[in-house]
Amino acid sequence: DNTTVIIQYYGQANVIHRGPHLTSTRNDPFFTGTPTVVDKITAIGLTAQPQAVVHEINSTLPAGTLGATLAVRGRDQVKYQQRKIRDEFRIRSDTLKNLSAVFQEVPGFALDFRLQPTLQATLMAEETKEEIHKILDNIPIDQPLLTQMDTTFGLGDFFATPHGCQHPLLERKTLSTSQVYPEPFIIWGLELHERKLQSDHKRFLYNMTEAIDVKYARDDPKSFANRYVITITDAEFQNEDLWSFAKPNPDTIATAACWLHLRQNLEHKLREGGYNQANISEADVDLKWLLSSTSEEEYENRKERLKTAGNTFWKYDDDMVQYFETKLEKHIKEKGVAYYLQSIGVPNPEAGVTSNAVESFNQLLKKQASNQKHNIA
Repeated sequence: DNTTVIIQYYGQANVIHRGPHLTSTRNDPFFTGTPTVVDKITAIGLTAQPQAVVHEINSTLPAGTLGATLAVRGRDQVKYQQRKIRDEFRIRSDTLKNLSAVFQEVPGFALDFRLQPTLQATLMAEETKEEIHKILDNIPIDQPLLTQMDTTFGLGDFFATPHGCQHPLLERKTLSTSQVYPEPFIIWGLELHERKLQSDHKRFLYNMTEAIDVKYARDDPKSFANRYVITITDAEFQNEDLWSFAKPNPDTIATAACWLHLRQNLEHKLREGGYNQANISEADVDLKWLLSSTSEEEYENRKERLKTAGNTFWKYDDDMVQYFETKLEKHIKEKGVAYYLQSIGVPNPEAGVTSNAVESFNQLLKKQASNQKHNIA
């Protein structure tokens, strides 16, 4: 039957009026939720009953347009805001699917994976483990093992923290006076994590160490747990207690401050204070001079010479002087200066130490992530 039928419904057209969402059966004035309202809902908390939140906020507001602007519209607005905050801390299904795909594609790649209390994965390839065993089996027992750690951002849902070292069994290659290729850098393990928690880093270092040392007896001096390790990093990882699970003997671990990070921190502070490039370059030269001090006495003498001459930190404003004397100098003396590096066994300490290699790896990760439409997971 090809008969066309038109059905028209009749209703009370006068009930409907133009509203924020085109139609509404209420004739109340509508005000968009202001940031102040959102902040108040957030401050009260996620567990409060919506109606109680509405009453707590609205009962203290003045009458008139101002009160209407600052008011909560109703329970639905509270529920929406609470749900929005909770969603920020939830793991999305696509994140789990992508992680699962990576783990299936490379069997054995995930040493450890957990969802609670935060999402964290410890990653290591089997081929990498074999290469690490070659290093541990062949370098002298008394040779310090210099490793590097650094956290990178901009990888979608995750932070990434790699741990690795420049391969001590491969020689530096020099093609000419201007072309020097350092030892290849090998990543031992990679931590993917949602939060920058010390407890997560502890778990990562423990998982990595356990995976490496599966080949060795507990008391084997060749094992990574028993090796003397010096980790070059920024302030986030300079607490040796991070290694307490992985390396129970505190005499087997020392940390050193990356000189590049110290210089970058100083540059950031100077730029923040409105100083120009000439000032920054001068401060950088003076900082490197202090860092290369081979004794505490030499450090204090150099510092006094700069101070007497009115150089760098002491010719700037009081805020800059305070920054150097209360913050930067603490890191220099405790973890960065050459005489400290010498005391923990860093070779050629006057040349300094950096975590450039592991940071370069992080840059590669970020470039890879930026070329894809999905997150690194």
